[in-house]
Amino acid sequence: MSIIYYNENGLITGAALNMQPEENRLWVQSDVVPTSKLSSDFYVSLGNVIERPQLNILENYNLIVNQEITLVGIPADTEVFTNGIYSGTTDGTDVLLSFDIDGNYSLRFRPPFPYKEKTTQVSVT
Repeated sequence: MSIIYYNENGLITGAALNMQPEENRLWVQSDVVPTSKLSSDFYVSLGNVIERPQLNILENYNLIVNQEITLVGIPADTEVFTNGIYSGTTDGTDVLLSFDIDGNYSLRFRPPFPYKEKTTQVSVT
């Protein structure tokens, strides 16, 4: 069994195998094996270690100029970056993507915790 330490938001802050839990820290016992990716892939909710949810976004999109696609289920307060430059923050409604110039774009979505960050590549012709 592992001892998983976490903060008040459920973010995993540490782990130990077969040890007594430290005092004055939030912890839970789990069958999840501690790895270097533990805090990036999991969080603690209601005393359970569960996988962090992912955004429903494909790895790649191929569009033509001015074609529109809609991304659904993007949480409010998700920061969006286009080619590394901040583009805005979502409000919880569907996100409409369209490009009026051909090229290759990298879109990074940085949602609030516990969602995992996601990057997608968009090729526009």
